Amino acid sequence: MQPTGWLLGQALLTLGAWTASDSYCDHGDVLYGSFCYYFGSWTASWKDAEDYCVNVWKGHLASFHSIEELNFLRAYARGYWIWAGFRRTNGYNAMFTDGTPSDYLPWGEKQPRGWEDASCVRLGSDGRLYYYLCHIDIRFICKKAANRGSNPLKLSEPQSVWTDACGWWAHNPSNDYCYLLIIEYQINWNGAKDDCSRNGGNLLSITDFKEQDFVRDYFQARVNGISLWIGGYSLNAEEKWMWSDGSKLLYIRWSTGEPEDDKPAQRCLSWDLDSDRWKEDTCGSDRGFICKIRSKRSMAV
Repeated sequence: MQPTGWLLGQALLTLGAWTASDSYCDHGDVLYGSFCYYFGSWTASWKDAEDYCVNVWKGHLASFHSIEELNFLRAYARGYWIWAGFRRTNGYNAMFTDGTPSDYLPWGEKQPRGWEDASCVRLGSDGRLYYYLCHIDIRFICKKAANRGSNPLKLSEPQSVWTDACGWWAHNPSNDYCYLLIIEYQINWNGAKDDCSRNGGNLLSITDFKEQDFVRDYFQARVNGISLWIGGYSLNAEEKWMWSDGSKLLYIRWSTGEPEDDKPAQRCLSWDLDSDRWKEDTCGSDRGFICKIRSKRSMAV
């Protein structure tokens, strides 16, 4: 049996009676409705993933009960396969490990039908469910009821909150754009640009000091002095800089001594959020990065 608060949270999420204003998550977790979600950055077998969610994080592998909640999980999975919180126990029946009913099951093609030893269920990048071999290591998402009451987190440590405008990206209401910080892994500039493109956006372009201040204030507490890739680049030595989204680089915030004359012809921009300055960098260096995309609201206009 699940704790009463957990089942109450699921009921309130279904009814829409519990909002983010009176619930909160621990730092690093993501709040959606009345639940907190933990998105594992490593891979594990189904059993190891469920054991981690239960014994370390005090929840379960994620259950889902609507297309909206599933789309939230799918968006945060960023194209990876992830373990779902249920498995086949008798024949082809499956139940969620958190004790909630399996009332929303968008099966993929030729499902639900698994191999004899494929009794665990994964969420595919297409948003559909598939039986899969339980011992294979893939990513996973944990879920538990949110804490009730006022949020004790410091304002300098913003938690991720799902919004209709930007999903799990940070929403800037002044320009209606969304921003995503990636520091769980580091890659070169071209790889970062490709990752942002796969997420439907571009590497960060900055149009004025107001936008720079918003992004810096939102993410600065999480980056601990490291430099991040943004979308500026130059393919020649004539200092003709562009943003990766195709726009011209009109607003500039160079560090002292930048740009340097002895850098290679192909250069890319990195941003040190602590000094709040940009510098030209070797494009092959591995760094975290920030993506940017128009909000769903502005794209619908």
